[in-house]
Amino acid sequence: MDLRFDSEFSTPEEMKPLQAEINPPEAEASYPDELTNPVELAFPPPEYASPVPSTEEEDARAKRKSVTRAIVSMLAAISIAFVTLGLDPFGLSSSIPMTEKADSSFPILSNREPNGSVPGYGVLDEEYIILETVNGTSEFVFAGAAYGTPDENGNIIPAPLTEKPGISYDEATNTLTLTDFTGSILNVNMMGNGFTLKLVGNNRIDHLLVWGFHYGGSILITGDGSLTVNEDSLLECGIMLRGEESQTCLMIDKNVTLDVYGAKIALFIEESTMDKALFYLKPQSMLGGVRKKGVFTIDETEYEGYTVTDELSVPATYVRFSPE
Repeated sequence: MDLRFDSEFSTPEEMKPLQAEINPPEAEASYPDELTNPVELAFPPPEYASPVPSTEEEDARAKRKSVTRAIVSMLAAISIAFVTLGLDPFGLSSSIPMTEKADSSFPILSNREPNGSVPGYGVLDEEYIILETVNGTSEFVFAGAAYGTPDENGNIIPAPLTEKPGISYDEATNTLTLTDFTGSILNVNMMGNGFTLKLVGNNRIDHLLVWGFHYGGSILITGDGSLTVNEDSLLECGIMLRGEESQTCLMIDKNVTLDVYGAKIALFIEESTMDKALFYLKPQSMLGGVRKKGVFTIDETEYEGYTVTDELSVPATYVRFSPE
């Protein structure tokens, strides 16, 4: 599996790499007879039963149980607090219900505008929003000057932009709006940490990919609509944010309904300089696990970043955000 999508775009050659790998459907699982018809275990014969305890023994046993419960309850309470912080010093997280709380606000981020100055590189003019299909064709919804074509006088002719029903970009507000839109892959590069995806109606895409390149690869998903990503789990990852060593986070506004699927992992945020890279506002709720930063093993390969996992730190393959 390659979560990094390392094959090349068809056009133009300078664009960021992306691989939309479609996995064949898994074969239907089969189970041995022992699992479908489990053997019933007989109770121990009466002669092996424990003798009836005395009153003193019952009192002593009750006291021991009371002390044990108090100790376990205390450790469980402490462990829950540590698990909430991403720690598990007692190794009890697998047996404790996982808790998730929505955020009261989004972080204040720098580099909010598209195409700012990148440390060590300057202004690159390489910002874009692309609609990509799984077979490799691509169309610009928005494109920086680097993707234009010089004329005979050296003037840059802007790259042609697609006009499709249900998708539009407002440069003044740095907002891409989807209105009852159905598409394949939405690929975004260096649009800044103020980039907003507004949802109107019901929308469906196969994959969302955002690049930051030392500048900013965040996205705020807002509006009163819904978005379903990779519903058939044809792609290994539904939402991928590649910060490339920049402030990068995924922010879900309070009225959004978002369903994200992945054959291997629903959503993943890598190379972000932020300790916390996934936010959702009250009264939102999240289904699928808890937010966690760390190193995750998928198909025997380790990936470092931020995602949603179960209590065993296994990345979720389905995550849902919805207003309560």
